Amino acid sequence: MSPLLTLAVRNLTRSKARNAITTGAILFGVAVSLFLGARIKGMQNAAVDDVVEARVGAIQVHRRGYFDLKENQPLKLDLPRDTALEAKLRAVPGVREVMPRIAFSGQVSNGSRATLVVGQGVDPARELDVLPLAHREVHGRPVSADAPQGAVMGQELASALELKPGASLVLQATTQKNKENALDLDLVGTVISLNPQESKRTLSLPLAEAQRLLRMDGRVTEYVVAVEDRDEVDAVAARLRAALGDTYEVHTWADLRPGVVDRIRTQQVMLTIIVGVCIILAVFGVANAMWMSVKERTREIGTMLAVGIRRWQVGGLFLLEAALQALLGGVLGAGLVFAQVAVSAARGGFQMAMPGGTAPYTIIPALTPRLLAAVLLTSTLGAVVAAVFPALRAARLHPVEALRSL
Repeated sequence: MSPLLTLAVRNLTRSKARNAITTGAILFGVAVSLFLGARIKGMQNAAVDDVVEARVGAIQVHRRGYFDLKENQPLKLDLPRDTALEAKLRAVPGVREVMPRIAFSGQVSNGSRATLVVGQGVDPARELDVLPLAHREVHGRPVSADAPQGAVMGQELASALELKPGASLVLQATTQKNKENALDLDLVGTVISLNPQESKRTLSLPLAEAQRLLRMDGRVTEYVVAVEDRDEVDAVAARLRAALGDTYEVHTWADLRPGVVDRIRTQQVMLTIIVGVCIILAVFGVANAMWMSVKERTREIGTMLAVGIRRWQVGGLFLLEAALQALLGGVLGAGLVFAQVAVSAARGGFQMAMPGGTAPYTIIPALTPRLLAAVLLTSTLGAVVAAVFPALRAARLHPVEALRSL
């Protein structure tokens, strides 16, 4: 250990009360920043999990032109349910599994009342392989091969039609050839969605029944693709585009749910502002402590200069003390938050109702290395910057005048 570092560590044991307050200010700023950051990251993970693992999937493949008209769900821009095409999709590096699906619009009736509905035909055999959380909020039974005429609808939609699991319903839709067709279905379950519109308008049924309703035997409107690593979704999408050519279009979950991406960006901006305010408040505490330290140690500084200590070493001593205080407070603050996050994760997180949602999020706080490094680095650099002017004042003192001070 260098003499300057040894002296800096020794000086931190002096004026224990003031140094404890300064370290505590850094601890508080770091802890609050990481605490909020861990919760915001947990909220973001929950939102993305709901989109990728329960609703949309990581990637979707459509016919060229489908995405621009997706609000109208153009059935004529369909795809073959072809084992060769599915094998081609699975062969792309990073793809874990694929699932064919049909998206359509129609009308559902309980016999006396009817309302518009957004329907989807899913392959029960592959749904959980591609969307492992698809059945998470289902009350009753999910869509399955054991109930070929079984349907699952949003809970609010079922309540509006006064339907409960076991009830019968009629689903009407326009086929590819613009003819009306209808199916008798049994309601086997309801689902609570984090998206209120989905809870009010969605209905799922087996893919074979959707194909029969729409007269689309052997056809689908999209393939939902699960990836091995969510962080590589953009790279996998690029490989799919290269493998499929211009006949198809490939979109990631971020393309399909831009509102979720915008919400995450807004949260990141808010977190940056909060972290900045917390660190600035903590840094002001460091600056005040350094000024007080210089004032109290004026004669000591004069003695150091008189015996040959260079001015840059005197200034560096105060900067080093500030950095050590910031690191100590930062490590202690990070340790507290790490412990809290670990306890919360072990308990399965906590429930949080989101504005406009019909179901609560399960939030599991998460600390990312990037956030941890950013907060610790910012607090340390901020403390050092705050100590620059006190350090310069100490380094510029004249030995004789400093020794004369009381």
